[in-house]
Order: sequence, then structure tokens, then C-alpha cells
Amino acid sequence: MATLSKKFSELKHVYSILMNRFTIAFALVLIISLHAISQSKVVPISKSELTGIELPAGSKKDSGSVGDRSGKCRVALYTINCELPLSLT
Repeated sequence: MATLSKKFSELKHVYSILMNRFTIAFALVLIISLHAISQSKVVPISKSELTGIELPAGSKKDSGSVGDRSGKCRVALYTINCELPLSLT
């Protein structure tokens, strides 16, 4: 009975070590892949396409589809709340 308990304890320890290493490796792969994806569509911009105003030097635009859509949605909601005549097309 003692040997079975000892073997179970050893297996539990090995499993714990493997899961810790897997978790660290998975986290590193996730961080690297997110960094590579997140910066892929950032471009410099000097004038706002939506409002036409000049932007400060060094301004950048996220031209990814999620960034564009979320920005347009935020501007649309703001203009509706403030009753401003601004077209998103």
C-alpha cells in the first residue's frame, strides 16, 4: 500500500512539472504570436480620414479591420449622442 501511494505521489509531482512547463511554453507562444499580429497593420498618418483634421506628428493608424470598425462605431455613437452631423462613409 505504501508503494502505491509513493508511486502516485511521484506521478503527481511529474505531472505538476510537465503542466508548469507546458503553461510557460504556451504563454510564451501566445505572447509572441499576439505581438506579431497586433503590430502588422499600423501605419503613420498625418490627417484624419474621418474628420479631415491635422494630427500631431508621429500619429499612427491601426488599419486592421477590428480597429477600423471599432473606431467608426465609437465615432458614430458619439455623434448620435451629441447630435452632430458627421458621415462615416
